[in-house]
Amino acid sequence: MGVIPIKFKDEWAKITTSFGTFISYNEPRFNEMYYRLTYQKDIISRLLTGSYDVFVDVGSYIGYFALIEAMFAKKTIAYEANPILYGILLNNCKFHSNVECKYSYVGKRGDIPKIPTNPFQMVDVRAPHEYNIPVVTLDDELLKYKGKKMFIKMDIEGGEKNALLGATELLKCDNIDWQVDIHYHTNTEQEIFDFFPNKLRRGHHFLCHKE
Repeated sequence: MGVIPIKFKDEWAKITTSFGTFISYNEPRFNEMYYRLTYQKDIISRLLTGSYDVFVDVGSYIGYFALIEAMFAKKTIAYEANPILYGILLNNCKFHSNVECKYSYVGKRGDIPKIPTNPFQMVDVRAPHEYNIPVVTLDDELLKYKGKKMFIKMDIEGGEKNALLGATELLKCDNIDWQVDIHYHTNTEQEIFDFFPNKLRRGHHFLCHKE
């Protein structure tokens, strides 16, 4: 049969905001919000406070939030599991020495990466149903920063429960603010809320965005 070529959408957007110019996959419904800095305003308003030592962007996509917080936080760590988007993330963040980009799947130990179906996958040629990407846990990656004021934003298309299962020690820290997008095709709202039983009562920030 041969190889069927993938027809990539050859439309890209260059967006310039007050935080710099970056490349985006051309999705007009998002790009106008990116340009006006109105996409998920609750996250942006928190980033603009400049009150964080470390910003962790789990599911960074093209690096939109990482680019904003690069102007404020001493350290920004951006995780992206899609190889095409990771390349764009690298390009967009290349001038910011305080941004560390990681091609990693964030989950719990023993996870098998599961990424929503689209043409931008990188599979193992010897095991074509397994994604060829390292799996990391937030505890293993970030406990060295646990004494810092940290903001962890998570938008990983349904993988949030397993990522939180890999962050049991971080969830005990009172100096970390969280924002978690809940994707209902894999998680319920209560399942995610159960990871944060004391956050709201103590006055710490847990934000929820539903998708």
